[in-house]
Amino acid sequence: MKARGFTLIELMVVTAIVGILTAIAVAAYQRYVTRAYVVEALTITGGIKTRVEDYFSYFGEFPESNAVLELPAPAEINSEGVSAVAVAEGAIHVEFASVNAALGERILSLRPSLRDDNAGATVAWVCGFSNPLDGMTVFGTNLTSVDLQNLPASCQGLAAKPE
Repeated sequence: MKARGFTLIELMVVTAIVGILTAIAVAAYQRYVTRAYVVEALTITGGIKTRVEDYFSYFGEFPESNAVLELPAPAEINSEGVSAVAVAEGAIHVEFASVNAALGERILSLRPSLRDDNAGATVAWVCGFSNPLDGMTVFGTNLTSVDLQNLPASCQGLAAKPE
């Protein structure tokens, strides 16, 4: 009776296929984790956006810093994926922590915008590289340095990333 088994070539082919599938899965998982950190950052900014809007509705201008809003220092607003959240000229700048290579020490900016005719004075937020709606003026500086593929579609905008 002859023993049956796999040849060396068959084992090598199976090993190569498993290796390729593993590489694809790991890359997809890393993209997922990166996007999760971006979503976490957007969640953290929710309450800060409300404070900026309230400040604007009361004073008619955007706050210059965290201190004006009575927020903690930028480095004190943090989480696992976020190292600091700073307010400057009404814009909210989120600096990512170094736990993720794709985001480490990069910034995502959220900038307030108002209608040019000041009708209603409702603040709309412009995220990352997004373009404001027609008839809107954006305040604050866009410091976004996160790669486009790591941003949600609402933050990618239509314009190319500035160099």
